Amino acid sequence: MVLRKKENNDMVPLKDIVDIAPSVAKGVIKEEQREGIFEHNYKCLKCGLEFKLYSWLEFRHDATNVFCPECGQRGEMLHHQKTINTRKTFDLCAGDEIFNLMKF
Repeated sequence: MVLRKKENNDMVPLKDIVDIAPSVAKGVIKEEQREGIFEHNYKCLKCGLEFKLYSWLEFRHDATNVFCPECGQRGEMLHHQKTINTRKTFDLCAGDEIFNLMKF
C-alpha cells in the first residue's frame, strides 16, 4: 500500500510513513463492534485539502492518526465529526450505509 510519492517520484510504503496506534491498525471492524456510522470531515491546514472518512467506530479517526492524502501532513487539521446513524447492524437496504454515502 502506498500513501504518497517522494520528491524523486519513488513510491513510499505506507508502513514507512504511518505509526498507527495498535488498536486502529488491527484491521477490519466486525459487525458486532459497530457503533453506528460516523462521518469525519477534515481540512488540512498545510495544503487546504478537504476530505471525508467514514467509520463504524465513533472515535477511530481523529487529527492525530489521520494523514492528508494530498501532502502527507499529520496532526495539523481541522476535524468535524458527524453522526449519520447509531444502528449497530448493517442494513443493505438503508440509504445511510457508508457505500451509499460516498459520492463517486
